[in-house]
Amino acid sequence: MDEAGVTGYNEAGSDLWFGVVGPAGIPKPIVRKLNEKLIEALRAPDMRQRIRVQAFDLWTSTPEEFTGVLKSDHAKWGKIVRAAGARID
Repeated sequence: MDEAGVTGYNEAGSDLWFGVVGPAGIPKPIVRKLNEKLIEALRAPDMRQRIRVQAFDLWTSTPEEFTGVLKSDHAKWGKIVRAAGARID
């Protein structure tokens, strides 16, 4: 969007991402192993090609980094939702 002259679009929260979450309390060694195997699968040549064809960039992280993304987006979008007065009826 910056290239199209629409600046600040990413800062407004336009980033689209996908992630894998599970129930609270999964033991950390299991979370780490799942993360390791998911990254391994995502980096396989055939999977990278599938992702590229859909015009996505592959971004992987640690469980801790992803937790930070979730918390950051929750805070950002929560503020926007509250300011807009949006409600679920």
